[in-house]
Amino acid sequence: MSTISHNLPEILERLSALFPADQVKSFPMTTTRSAPWKGMAAFYIDNRAVQQRLDDTCVWKNEYIEDPRSAKSILCGITILVETFPGHFEWISRWDGADNTDIEATKGGLSGSMRRAAVQWGIGRYLYDVPGQWCEMKDPSGSGKPKYFKAEPRMPAKFLPGASRARSVSQSSSPAPAKATTKKAPAKKAAPEKVKLTAAQTSEFKSLTDGLSRTVVKNYYNKIINGKISYEDACDEIAVTIASKPDK
Repeated sequence: MSTISHNLPEILERLSALFPADQVKSFPMTTTRSAPWKGMAAFYIDNRAVQQRLDDTCVWKNEYIEDPRSAKSILCGITILVETFPGHFEWISRWDGADNTDIEATKGGLSGSMRRAAVQWGIGRYLYDVPGQWCEMKDPSGSGKPKYFKAEPRMPAKFLPGASRARSVSQSSSPAPAKATTKKAPAKKAAPEKVKLTAAQTSEFKSLTDGLSRTVVKNYYNKIINGKISYEDACDEIAVTIASKPDK
């Protein structure tokens, strides 16, 4: 059983963390009406990813009820145990619903309602902010609309955690250019305060820098904790560095 977090903000922060690219799926939200076939890619996570995120983060349970407003709809409530103040725990629920689907009927409604309830807790909510992108689609069979992309749409690097961000940059057809560096005259100033990385940042930094030389890793780490570069800018530079390395 997962360790219970000590406050709701911490739980929400962990639940809303970015998902790696291999856990994010896509579907055509809309398509062109004729050839050449293209589809507007939208991104989502399935229920397995939702359940795993909950398992890794907190103590939780869920329940389903029929929507009293519509016989075709199902409501799902995800309930999480939080510590409202030291030593006092409370169950908090958030609900949402979805219609039964034509393909999977009730099962589709159960899955859809749980994903929507998960968004109420911040799980995968950022996926709604991913810009739409038109992608080529395979020719449909018969007279129907196309259903499958020719190549899996790629998530923009800014919506991926460290290791996935590096892979996304390295696989891009137009790699991000290395940031230009401008030399400045040294100036005397007070030593900046040490920056302390969170446990999540430390874990991401280790994953992102895996495979780089110890000297490079130490250099970036010292820059971050000494306040010479922000943690986010350092991750972006490391991703570009990894992407620019020649394949062995």
